[in-house]
Amino acid sequence: MSTTASTVGGPNALAIAGGSAEFFFYVTGPGNAPVPLIFSATGTTSVTGGQAYGQVEVVSPGGGLNACSATGSYASTCSNVPQPSAFSSALPFSLAPNSLSDVTMTIACNLETTGTCAASVDPMIEIDPTFGYAPIYTRFQSGCWRNGRAGGFEFGDAGGLVLVGMYKRKVPS
Repeated sequence: MSTTASTVGGPNALAIAGGSAEFFFYVTGPGNAPVPLIFSATGTTSVTGGQAYGQVEVVSPGGGLNACSATGSYASTCSNVPQPSAFSSALPFSLAPNSLSDVTMTIACNLETTGTCAASVDPMIEIDPTFGYAPIYTRFQSGCWRNGRAGGFEFGDAGGLVLVGMYKRKVPS
C-alpha cells in the first residue's frame, strides 16, 4: 500500500493523501496449540519542502511498527516518539488454530508548501518456517468469519479486506 502527494505554488499550497486498511487472517490445522507465525513488513516515508510529513503505522499481533519523516512545524510529529523514516522488521507471535486475527495499516502524507511526500508499507504473514509441524497448518489471509468459525474467502466478501478509507485531496493555491 502506498501514497504520494506533491504541490507547487508556494506557501499556500496544500495536499493530503493517505489510506488505511485492515487485513483479517487465521490458521487452520489440528488441535488448539498455538501456531508460531511471523509478521514482517517494510515501510518507508520521505518528504521534501518546508512544511510536510509522511507517516506509516502498522499494528499487528506481534507488535507495532512506525516510520515518519517531517519538515518544518511538522518535525515534532516524528519526534514526540522517535521514529525512523523507514523500517524492515519481523515480529513473531502465536495464534491458536481457527482463531481470527488482524493487521491494521495506515499511511498518510500532508504538505502545506511546495514539496513532495511519499509513504508505503509492504506486509507479509507466514507460518514460522522453523516450526516442525508447519506443513500441517495453513494460513488464510483476508478470510471471513461466519457463525464463529472460519469460512472460505471470495473476493468481494465483506469479511475479506476491509478498506477503512482512502483519500487524496489537492487544494489549489
